[in-house]
Amino acid sequence: DEALAMLGDAVSRITRAVEGLEEPFLQQPFPDPSYRLVFPSIRHFLTQVLVAHTAYHVGQVGAWRRAMGLPPMARGFE
Repeated sequence: DEALAMLGDAVSRITRAVEGLEEPFLQQPFPDPSYRLVFPSIRHFLTQVLVAHTAYHVGQVGAWRRAMGLPPMARGFE
C-alpha cells in the first residue's frame, strides 16, 4: 500500500508538471542528439516516459515475484 501511494503521488506530480508545458517546448528537438532517432522531439520522449516506462517496471515486479515463487499481484497499479 505504501509503494502504491508513493507511485500515485509521483504520477500526480508528473501529470501536473506535464500539463503546464507549452506546445513550442514540446515540439523542440530532444536535447541529446544520440537519442533523436528514437525521440525526435521532447513530446516523443515524454510520451515514452509517461506510458511505457512505468509499464516496463510493472513487468519487472511481476518477473521478480515469479522468480521468488510469489503469487501474482492481487490488485493493479492504477
